[in-house]
Amino acid sequence: MFNDWILFSGMKSFLTMIVLISKNINFLFYMMDKNIDFSLS
Repeated sequence: MFNDWILFSGMKSFLTMIVLISKNINFLFYMMDKNIDFSLS
């Protein structure tokens, strides 16, 4: 039971990290697109 809880909390923190990283990557691509548009204009 205790081991299952540790595994579950570890999976939750791991998934949270993946979501945060993917959001940061999307934000970086968004900023890069904005910078490209700005430099072209």
